[in-house]
Parts: sequence; C-alpha cells; structure tokens
Amino acid sequence: MRLPTPNHAVDLLLCLFGFPVLAEFARVLKPGGLLLLADAGAEHLIELRRILYPEIHPYADSRDAAIDGFTLLRQQSLRFGFALQSAESIQALLAMTPHIHKASYAGRQAVQQLQQIALSADINLRWYRKA
Repeated sequence: MRLPTPNHAVDLLLCLFGFPVLAEFARVLKPGGLLLLADAGAEHLIELRRILYPEIHPYADSRDAAIDGFTLLRQQSLRFGFALQSAESIQALLAMTPHIHKASYAGRQAVQQLQQIALSADINLRWYRKA
C-alpha cells in the first residue's frame, strides 16, 4: 500500500485500530515526526464479544513495541465505560469493527436484538518519534 502523500511531508500520523504500514509511515513522516498507534486491549468491547462469540480467545498483544526507525516515547492503556442506547447505535458500532465479518450469523442476530448495551473500552496507545 502506498499513501498518496509526498516523502517526509507529514508531522503526525494516527493509526487508530488499523493495520499499520510502518514502511509507508516512515516514508511520509518528517524526521522527528510523531506516530500514534491505538489498538484494542484485552477487554475492549468484551461485553459485545461475549454476545457475538461462544468462546473468547485469550488476548495476545501482537505488536512489538520496538519499531525500526522510531523511538518509543510513551505507552499507555486507557479504559472507560460507555453505553449505547439504540439498536441503530449498536449496529453502527458493530459495523466499525472486524467482528461484523468474523462473528457467526447467530452472534450477529443476537446483537441485532439489543436495544441498549453497556460497554468497556480498553485501548493501548503507543507514541513514537521518527528518528
């Protein structure tokens, strides 16, 4: 994947729950530029996942904190609760996650029946500076 951006043109990149393309990030970031990676933690949307899946697999952080060409400045976990108060909001959230494609038909049907849900956000944040 190639970002439609010139070399060394960007001061800050955000990769929020995405798939980082680190070589491209290094190409487009200015020297000293900042990169923020935000990924789901072990308990992220756990209440929704318990409805969608018959079994929740153990969490494994798949990212190494070290990235060639970058200095890790800070790591932080952010956790908070929030509620969705309509079926439409719940479906919109589900559509923004990979669970819309991974969950079984039965799991998605169970979620479609919900009118409200209290959820947990569990987000791992990592800030980097390009060398």
